[in-house]
Amino acid sequence: MREIADLVRLFGLRKLLRVKRHHRKAQTLLRGYVATSVIQALLEEGFLDCLKQEGSLSPKDYAESKGLETSVLAAMCEYLYGTGVLRRVNGRYSLDEKAKWALAEARGSFNLLSAYRPIFENLSNLLTGTKKYGREVKRSELLAAKGSGELGRLIPFPIMRQIIRNHSFRTVLDLDSGDLEFLFLLAEDKEMRGYGIGESPEVVEYARSRLKERELEGRISVFQADIFDLKPQAQEFKDVEVIVAYDLLHEHLAKGEDKIVGLLSELKGLFPGASFLIVESPKRPTSDLRKSPTIFLEHHLFHKLSEQTVLSLDEWLAIFARAGLSLVEKRAFHIIGHSYFLLK
Repeated sequence: MREIADLVRLFGLRKLLRVKRHHRKAQTLLRGYVATSVIQALLEEGFLDCLKQEGSLSPKDYAESKGLETSVLAAMCEYLYGTGVLRRVNGRYSLDEKAKWALAEARGSFNLLSAYRPIFENLSNLLTGTKKYGREVKRSELLAAKGSGELGRLIPFPIMRQIIRNHSFRTVLDLDSGDLEFLFLLAEDKEMRGYGIGESPEVVEYARSRLKERELEGRISVFQADIFDLKPQAQEFKDVEVIVAYDLLHEHLAKGEDKIVGLLSELKGLFPGASFLIVESPKRPTSDLRKSPTIFLEHHLFHKLSEQTVLSLDEWLAIFARAGLSLVEKRAFHIIGHSYFLLK
């Protein structure tokens, strides 16, 4: 009480309350950044997964077994204990409820953010133009694939599977199969066959390793190829009934809509009997997001900083029409952000 009285005499009660209030608001922003950075690092290293599996861990023992810096790991655990993410009993840490969701539904969001971390580490350079995205600054394609797969399997992939089932498609060509999570989901139906395409050698190698673990080589194949030049592989996919593009086409819009129109037109010519299932997250007005600041604020920022274009639903429909595709079915779930277009 004496300390408070001294501060009031020095600065006045009104100023003290104002400073406290402003610092609390700033702390919310700062803590989000710091806590996310710590959680990301511990997810990537594997500590939180091991903690989930073992139930509790000593930072000292874990660090020594993995060749890590004990003092650094101990400091990170102590910080997450202070924020309520971890529990601590007799020097051993375990997951609190806050950490359990980080390893479940929200895991994909952390991986996706990690994929784009080079952008945020170079914001000043991007702002001044001393570095350019796609040249000196690039996202991690492997982490982007993992994050997309983890997020997709929660809601979007089951919706896509239902559309495919409703139309009795049995052979699928996934233009960006990533970590194969979607094709694995489809493969639960024994009659389904899938072809996956990846451009990144690292992602394709990872996908093939997962495919081997699942022992699904007989029904799923993975190819490293450029989706804008599939003529050499066209014969491999001659039995394809539906071509899938999940959160993919917008990544190539920076070079103009004609590039996407050309791609879809060429695929239609190569596979005249195939349908198209295209999934995209339409643009949302910033004024609406200000009223309800969902994760789409970050989604739009990631894309604008990485030279990806987010279009409105009507703009996508116009592109499909220009490519000569007719809309068979459209489903929109604004609460989760995706729109699903089945075209022929």
